[in-house]
Amino acid sequence: MKRSCLLFALAAATHLAAAPSALGAPPAAPPPVAAAAGPSGAPDEVTLDQVVALVRRRSPRLAAQRAEIDIAAAEVVGADLYPNPAISYGVTRTLDGEDTVNGTTHEVTVQQPIPVAGQLGARRSAAEHALAAARARAAASEVDAVRDARALFVALLAAQARAGVLEAARADLDRVGQVVEGRAQGGMMSRYDTLRIEVERASVAAQLDAARAEVEDASGRLAVHLGLPGWRPRAVGALDASPAPPPVAVAALPSVRAARGDEAAALAAIDVAERERWPIPNVGVGALWTTRGYSFSGSLGVSLDLPLFDRGQGAIARAKAAARAAAAAREAVENETARDAERARALLALRRRTLQAFQRDVVARLPALREMAEDAYTSGRGSILDLLDTLRTHIEARLVEIEHQQSAMLAAVDVLALSEPGAARR
Repeated sequence: MKRSCLLFALAAATHLAAAPSALGAPPAAPPPVAAAAGPSGAPDEVTLDQVVALVRRRSPRLAAQRAEIDIAAAEVVGADLYPNPAISYGVTRTLDGEDTVNGTTHEVTVQQPIPVAGQLGARRSAAEHALAAARARAAASEVDAVRDARALFVALLAAQARAGVLEAARADLDRVGQVVEGRAQGGMMSRYDTLRIEVERASVAAQLDAARAEVEDASGRLAVHLGLPGWRPRAVGALDASPAPPPVAVAALPSVRAARGDEAAALAAIDVAERERWPIPNVGVGALWTTRGYSFSGSLGVSLDLPLFDRGQGAIARAKAAARAAAAAREAVENETARDAERARALLALRRRTLQAFQRDVVARLPALREMAEDAYTSGRGSILDLLDTLRTHIEARLVEIEHQQSAMLAAVDVLALSEPGAARR
């Protein structure tokens, strides 16, 4: 009997040492990006750089924002065009009584509005400022869309990593379960050990199902953000926060440029309102001729509105109020962006320190903990509960490490969004 127990112990130790274990190093790196493609030519596996390129090219939100540039450009085209002239024709003929108009009188008149108070130049300037503001808003929207895409990619990468940890843990439990069942059949262990392994395997399987559902949800969210709702990509990359880029002046950031562009457009609208209050002269030239006792006459006249009551007070007041609102919004954006940039860099440094401390104090000690638990179990000095407790500790530590890695990467995403100037694509 002692010899049989020794053989079973040696077999268990050999099996645990030779088989890959979830208690050891993290799962191997994913395979290279496959050549297969999803809907609309999108690859089934994507890197972060590919996601950024796709969102810039395919994002419905960015397409809608860039269409605003076309609208603003169209306003520039028509801003400084002269109003069209108007032509009128009239005929006068005596229907009854004495003829006082010499038969039939024909009259043709052409009228041309002529802006003389600089309205056309002001409209052109305002339209150009509005176009610049639209481009700045599009650039800011691009930075926001890219930031969201990066965050969604990180979420997918973290979800895949969590699923990978649980898959490795389930495989390890399967192997341990085979050893325990063999020892139970040989009379070395009670049925309790086998049942305890089965319960633990079922628990990890349930966690794995939840993790896979999280992967599916994260993949779908990324696909919708990129404008490919039927696509289910897989993220390829490491959960590693890239170094923080050097800080950029607040004035160079797209959100600040957009706010300043809106303020400049609002100030230009004040000039338009002040010039539009002046009436536009309407110059008319006409000709009149009769058919009996032929005569031909010409006419020249000017007409304009008299600004006795409406002198543009309402339009000017609205424009000035809009400019004040734009100035307040610009000041708020500048202050918030400066604070956000400082906060994001401080948070990134803190997240990295936390991750490094956890990897040094916890993750680095897991191999030794695994070795002690396996030695104790195979030698009969430890119970199955001790081995399962080590397994749970490893799983929890790896999941916590992934959470810290995800937090650090998301902090890096925020820093990058507050450190790179964007550019409209039109």
